[in-house]
Amino acid sequence: MPKISYSTTTGSQEEAQGDDGRINTSSRTSSRLHYVSRDDGESYSLVSNDATAAAGTYIIYWSNTDGVGRRLFIDSITMSGVETALWKVHYVTGTAAAGSSLTPINLNNTSSNAAPAIARGDDSITGLTVSKTIFTGRSSANGPPLKFDTKDAVMLGQNQAIAVEYDTGVTGVAEVTIVGYYEA
Repeated sequence: MPKISYSTTTGSQEEAQGDDGRINTSSRTSSRLHYVSRDDGESYSLVSNDATAAAGTYIIYWSNTDGVGRRLFIDSITMSGVETALWKVHYVTGTAAAGSSLTPINLNNTSSNAAPAIARGDDSITGLTVSKTIFTGRSSANGPPLKFDTKDAVMLGQNQAIAVEYDTGVTGVAEVTIVGYYEA
């Protein structure tokens, strides 16, 4: 009966075979976000908490400014507020003006890497033009957050950007979190 042989760190030979003559194996899989965070220290969270969000405004903006050809993969976007709201996620062009400057936070707390990004928050972001709308959804007042789980399908190349619009809703607290990572 065939067996797999391998060398141990002590130089001795070992064989691996199950009781039934088959090799027993196991594996563990994790998300790409996990591996990029662990191995490269390049996964980030961007949070915007707007206390006075108004309908028809952009709440958060993230532009990939990486100069070495890495793409920004968006893993998820979570949106919530104290009022019932319609949310829209857009690919945008233009230069984000106004708004508060935001810094994406590295999810690997042992990494000192900084995201190559321009990021803005609150409802005073201007200067953007919608290129494509890629998601719309509603959240209820003080209800569970609305989550756009992109499974890494949303990709931004160099100088491409995404923005979340608080499209309709009464003025009130609105919170958005975008999670993503940079990879070639």
